[in-house]
Amino acid sequence: MDYDLHSAIEYHISKFGVEDVCDVLAVIEGENDGENWHWLLLLNDGTFAYLTGGCDYTGWDCQSWASAEVGATPLLVLPDTSDGHDLLRQFVENDKAVTWRDGMSDFEMPRVNL
Repeated sequence: MDYDLHSAIEYHISKFGVEDVCDVLAVIEGENDGENWHWLLLLNDGTFAYLTGGCDYTGWDCQSWASAEVGATPLLVLPDTSDGHDLLRQFVENDKAVTWRDGMSDFEMPRVNL
């Protein structure tokens, strides 16, 4: 689990803890003092969570926020508004077989000849 997800849960979420996350199904990465993060999670009990949050340049322990929705299916937890949610919704509707984490582990950095 990456630092941002771990910290967002640790500092702001009471519905579930870090130890309750089974897998990261999809993510839209944010940045400090920039765009918010969005995660679609599978929890150990078989439910799904949509988590969104943001932080300032100092990180998650200072000026930050996060909120989560938990439900029986991925589409129930995703909001109807945009702001990147369409990408998460497409992931669910297209029944992706590879999770974000799996895709990142298969990612190879391009080689650059200097």
